[in-house]
Amino acid sequence: MDRPPPEFAVGRAVRAVLNERNRTPRVGRVRQAVWHFRLARWMFFLEVPGVRVAWRRVPKRYFAADLVAEQPGGVTEPPSPPA
Repeated sequence: MDRPPPEFAVGRAVRAVLNERNRTPRVGRVRQAVWHFRLARWMFFLEVPGVRVAWRRVPKRYFAADLVAEQPGGVTEPPSPPA
């Protein structure tokens, strides 16, 4: 079975859609796209701007229906923590 290309490329700025599966608003970028063999669809892992680190990994997996693409430049590099 051929896999379709992922709906969101790695590094793409996205926003999580709030619904019964997603209750935390998140705006970040796609960190990793993984093919789910049993469900035969892509799942995405995000990273969001952090406080103590530049980018914080979000452990929750998202499917394409759970994400909306942000405008280019919608997610910028977080500011450096004070020294």
